[in-house]
Amino acid sequence: MAYNHIDIDFMDTFYDGNDEFKGKMISLFIEKSPDYMNDIIRYLEQKSLEDLAGVAHKFKASIDFVGARKFKEVVTEIERNAKGGDLELITDLVGSADAIWQEVISELKTELLKLRPE
Repeated sequence: MAYNHIDIDFMDTFYDGNDEFKGKMISLFIEKSPDYMNDIIRYLEQKSLEDLAGVAHKFKASIDFVGARKFKEVVTEIERNAKGGDLELITDLVGSADAIWQEVISELKTELLKLRPE
């Protein structure tokens, strides 16, 4: 199955075909990423751009593990623009990031079901 936001070929190569480890990393991302996304939204609402840039920077590393390149690009733009202070652009970027993140999570859950059929 082809996904819009996650790169399964990348993950298969990255995890060297180890589906158990890949499943653990997907589960970890599904579990932990809501905290990052909530922090991004909260810091934007508080106009705490330094904190926003910091959490976006931390989030990027975990995004790599699931091969969500477009999502990482948007989070990178959030980080970059939070350092510059363009609040209107940052607001748009966070909206885009949230929408893409929700799709990433949905795709990861689908992939996880393939790895761990119940």
